[in-house]
Amino acid sequence: IMIAEGARFPELTRFYHREFITPMMGALTAIVERGIARGELRAGPATELPMVMVAPGLMAQIWMMTFQPFQTIDMDRFFDAHIDLIMNGISVKRDKG
Repeated sequence: IMIAEGARFPELTRFYHREFITPMMGALTAIVERGIARGELRAGPATELPMVMVAPGLMAQIWMMTFQPFQTIDMDRFFDAHIDLIMNGISVKRDKG
């Protein structure tokens, strides 16, 4: 609804941003900062803008609303790929020895 109708209902969009997006981004930022402080994640563009970590989830929702009748997505595999991309993209590489 926010994507399709948000521009027509700015007060609803403002409410959703304040009540859902802002707290979610705060929690995600705190998780990322803790991972960096513990040496588990590396600082960089993806950790400076943690909203990019949720972007594939939004893409999946848009895909399901528009293209699902023509090409389905195995959502379990999609989210496995997403987690793999995030964790291998921002995690600190450890020697295996």
